[in-house]
Formats: sequence, C-alpha cells, structure tokens
Amino acid sequence: GSSFVVGRRPPAASAMPQVVPEFAKAGLAVLAGYGIKRLGWITEDDGKALAKLLINVLIPSLLVVTFWTQNQKNGTPIPVAETFVQPAICVGWACLLGLLPGWLFFGLRARNDRIKGVTPRYPSDRLGMTIACSLGWNIGMFGFPIIQQLFGAEGFKYIALFDIGNVILTYGVSYYVVVVYAPGESQFDCKRVLVRIFSARPLQAAFIGMIMSLTGLPVWQFAADWLEFVGKSNAPISLLILGVYLDFSKWRLQNAVHCVQVLVIRFAPSVLVFTLIALFRPKLLVNVEEVVTLLCFLMPCGLIVIPYSLEFGYDVHFVSMLVNVSMVASLILMTVALVVITAVQDRQGNVNFAGAWWIVLLVIGGLGGIAAAAVAFTNRRERSSPPRRPVSDQGLELKTPFTQHEVKV
Repeated sequence: GSSFVVGRRPPAASAMPQVVPEFAKAGLAVLAGYGIKRLGWITEDDGKALAKLLINVLIPSLLVVTFWTQNQKNGTPIPVAETFVQPAICVGWACLLGLLPGWLFFGLRARNDRIKGVTPRYPSDRLGMTIACSLGWNIGMFGFPIIQQLFGAEGFKYIALFDIGNVILTYGVSYYVVVVYAPGESQFDCKRVLVRIFSARPLQAAFIGMIMSLTGLPVWQFAADWLEFVGKSNAPISLLILGVYLDFSKWRLQNAVHCVQVLVIRFAPSVLVFTLIALFRPKLLVNVEEVVTLLCFLMPCGLIVIPYSLEFGYDVHFVSMLVNVSMVASLILMTVALVVITAVQDRQGNVNFAGAWWIVLLVIGGLGGIAAAAVAFTNRRERSSPPRRPVSDQGLELKTPFTQHEVKV
C-alpha cells in the first residue's frame, strides 16, 4: 500500500509527494482568504465572527469525534497505561523546552523591563502570544493526514495519543498563558483564570471525547458521522481566517525579529534532538513510535492562536505572520527529516546518509545563521537607539503566572 513499513520504505522521492500536497492545500487556502479580503468580499470584522464559530462549534465537534472513534480507527483498543505515555512525553517536552524557555526569554525580560521602569521590549498585545506560540502543534490539520498517509493505522494510533497531550497544551496551558498576559489585564487572579480555562468549549469537548473513549462507549455511527462532517470544516475555515488577517504592510523588521525568536525556541530543541539521534542512535529511526513522535515535534504552530488573539485583543496581524512562517519552516524541516529517516531505514539503521546529510547541515546552519542575525540585529538596535524612556510609575501592576501577589512599583 501507500503506507510506510518499518525497515522497508520507499525512497524519499516517492514519500515527499504524499506530504507536500497537504502544505500546498493549506497555503492555497491562506492565499484564498487573503484574496477575498482584498476583493472586499469579507472584512476582518467578519473574521471575528468566524473565529467564534470555530472555537465554540467546529473545533469541539472535531475533538469529540476524534477521541471517541480513535479505537475504531486503530482497529484495536489502546491500553490504558499506553494512553498516558505519549501524552506525557508531549506535555513534558512542551513545558520544559517550549513554555519554560519562552517565559524566560519573553516573559521574564518584559517583567524586568517593567520593574526597571522602561518601555518593554515586547508590547502587551504581543507578549502572551510569543510565549503561547512557543508550545503546542498543529496536529489536527497537518499531523493526522500526513502520518495516516505515511504510516497507516499503526502511525495514526501514536499520533492520536500524542494529540491527547497536545489538546491539554493547546486548550489548557496556552489558553492559560493568553489569559494571564492578555492586554489590559492588571493582575493575576488564579480563580478567574481557571474558570475561563475550564469553561473553554474545546477543552470541555476534549475531556468528553476522552471519557467516551476510555469507558468504551459504543460508537453511534450517525452521531459520529455528523460530528465529523461539522468538524471537517475546522481546517479550511481556520486557514481562511489566517489569510483574512494576513497583512504584508505590517511585516516590519522588528516583527520579523520577534517571529524568528519564537521559531528558534519552537524548533531548535527538536532539530538538535533529531540530529543527535541520527548521529548516535540511528536505529531508533526504524521504529514507528519514535519516528511519529519526532515528526510531531516538527509540526507548525496551532491555528487556535488566531481566534485566541481575536478573543483577547492581541496583535492578530503579528500572530498571522508567525503562524504562516512556522508553516513554511515546518515544511522545510519535515522534508529534511523524511529524507534522513528514509536514508536510515533503507540501510536498516546504519549511519550512511550519503547525499542527504549535507541537507541537514545546510538547514541547521541556515537556522543558526538566522537566529544569530536576529540576535545581532536586536543588540545593534538597542545600542544605537536612545535609552528606553521610563513608563508611568503610578500604580503599575505586574503579574506573573507563578504568583497571585500584586506588585506595586
């Protein structure tokens, strides 16, 4: 069939045509959204209404049916113990190598700027999104079709388990971050934040779907088909909204620097781990579970950040730019990863990448060069610009997700 078999895989030339069309369709949908906005058929205000429909109806429908029917799609029930391993890897990775670095680099620096009484490096309508976009992946639109095509039911089982953790991240942790750092929020109120998180329709739908799956509730085919029919609208509408808020006039150099910083935090750990495995433990790349997990770490930002930015008043044009660039970066990285994986599996786990290895070095060097250029530009800009002016010190309130105490400066 078209699915990859462990140890016997088609060459990269036949593998990539199965992946590239998914990204091509996504790119065309984004361009379609941008085009209909330019033609005046839809406005950014209309995009806000679509975002509400997306977050309250379409995404919950997709989550319920995905978790409810996953055992049926896999063909065999998933053991309860195994159900928690993959989500734990997902959440642990994102918190240690996404949330923590994002908070240290963006949140802590902005907090120190406020304490010093200078203009923050990251404006309030962007700060929360830079942290939220450092974790979580677009599994529903990119992961499911790609892994299903490449690895069949066996691969789908592992990405479905991975997506349990991703749902917790996307609709729990990320939502928590955007609520805490929302523009206009004066202080951190733990009770209010938790109420908003657990009242979010996507998270409620995810819990309902997981309970239905773990309890073995029989699948009512008509209901499942209806939920899937509604949920399938999630991806195209998300991408159209992304295109509606695509504004090239706002792609300034400072925005690009912030965008690169987020992408480095997102992808650098994944690229480093993949490279180390390819160099020193290549035999891991012949196992479906490990390969699927590594590919999931290279997925782009989740599209849910677009409706989040509209709901809480963030700079949606910056977020749109960030998501679009992450899709391009993900396509490049996944292409390289599949070339290397194919080379390893064709040789039964032996390190002999031949012509594929120079591609890895080129991409890693390119990403490193972009990151270095971004840091150098930032430092040069700060040295050449006048000192940041003090901000008003009348009743300035600082908040942090790790304390409820209000700080007066």
